[in-house]
Amino acid sequence: MRLLTAKKTKNILLSGILGFSLFLSGCSSDLKILTQVYQQVSNVQDTSTEENSSGSKVLSYDELIKALKSGKVPDYVLKATVDRVIDGDTVKLKFEDGTNESLRILLIDTPEDTKEKQYLGDVATSFAKNSLKKGDIVYVETDGAKTDKYGRYLGYLWYDSTGNKDYKMYNEEVVREGLARVGYIYDAVRHLDKMKAAQYEAQKSKKNIWEIDGYATDKGFNQSLTPTSDNSGGTNSKSVYANTSSKKYHSTSDAHGMKNSTKMSEAEAKKAGYSACKTCYN
Repeated sequence: MRLLTAKKTKNILLSGILGFSLFLSGCSSDLKILTQVYQQVSNVQDTSTEENSSGSKVLSYDELIKALKSGKVPDYVLKATVDRVIDGDTVKLKFEDGTNESLRILLIDTPEDTKEKQYLGDVATSFAKNSLKKGDIVYVETDGAKTDKYGRYLGYLWYDSTGNKDYKMYNEEVVREGLARVGYIYDAVRHLDKMKAAQYEAQKSKKNIWEIDGYATDKGFNQSLTPTSDNSGGTNSKSVYANTSSKKYHSTSDAHGMKNSTKMSEAEAKKAGYSACKTCYN
């Protein structure tokens, strides 16, 4: 009961801190103090002795990174390999028991890129494909219920970002890149503090979904604000092919041996922070 109270208290404090940050307008000393307070509040959860459904201790964010590096993975963290990326917040994984399951990545919502094509949805998908390549070994950190009502697995997705056991949480990285908003419909909120901190960084930098005021909302994405067409109904610029790794856009989909490029209008590419390849556009 004391742990539950501590969590509620921390979430209230975090919400207050993040709300107060909106009143700060570039004062570096105030932001520095705010960051220090934020970290102190975040540590309330990091030093807890939370337990999962199996009764074992749930490791903190930093403890789990160390465990993944050492190979001493706790039982609530599932090992898998990437089968394919579906979009920015859903991937197909093959687990050690041989089953292939979809993973709905917790606490994030990216623009749609499947049945509905939303602004920057393809960029979010491309980011996922560049981060999570087919055959890569990844780890799914469960948080409460393992699956949702659709049978999809739920979790935080940890991947080796460099091939040198440099583990990062994909949920956090895609939010920091400004390609996902923090959103949750499940009770799992273990890393909510990390996610909100990453979102705050992206918002301050006006990266991708945060570049257009009002595009990312608490309920999703407002497509009426996106620069996808002109008054005549046609596209507002020529098509280009974006590379999320280099943050350059090119004239063809396979320029310079590029793979998994993302097609978009030149205006969309510029809005998303891409710059023109000097070889393609000289």
